[in-house]
Amino acid sequence: MSFQTFAGPGLLHTAHVIIAGAALAAAINPEFVMNLTEVTFHDARPFDGYGPGFFRVGGEVHHGALVLHAGGLSSWDGYADAAALTRLADAVDVVLVGTGREVAHVPGDLRTAVEGVGIGLEVMSTPAACRTYNVLMGEGRRVAAAVLPVVGPTGDVPA
Repeated sequence: MSFQTFAGPGLLHTAHVIIAGAALAAAINPEFVMNLTEVTFHDARPFDGYGPGFFRVGGEVHHGALVLHAGGLSSWDGYADAAALTRLADAVDVVLVGTGREVAHVPGDLRTAVEGVGIGLEVMSTPAACRTYNVLMGEGRRVAAAVLPVVGPTGDVPA
């Protein structure tokens, strides 16, 4: 089994402590079981990480808003770009819309257009959308993520 870190060596240490703690808990209480399963994404690329103004997908850095699904990745012009989502009608059942650092309402015309072609629309913060996309994609679901970048606390996005 391999472990991948996204935030540096501290995360790896934390993962080892959690695993050691789980092993100790299982030894003390045999009913406690922690199963670790390696996730396979087949042909799809997962979100590896994100930061102010960018996403890391399949080991590559992409700046700005994007749409990611099993069939590929493309830039997204945000809420005004319903066409980028409606053209996925034959490929996905649901689009996870990441609204940035915080959850925000999406315009009604975007929701109407996407749901009008039979695609479900779930709105959440961008970090939640990235995590949820990876979980659902790992389960083999027909899902897409349309995500706005997370900006810094001052609203700045690095150039």
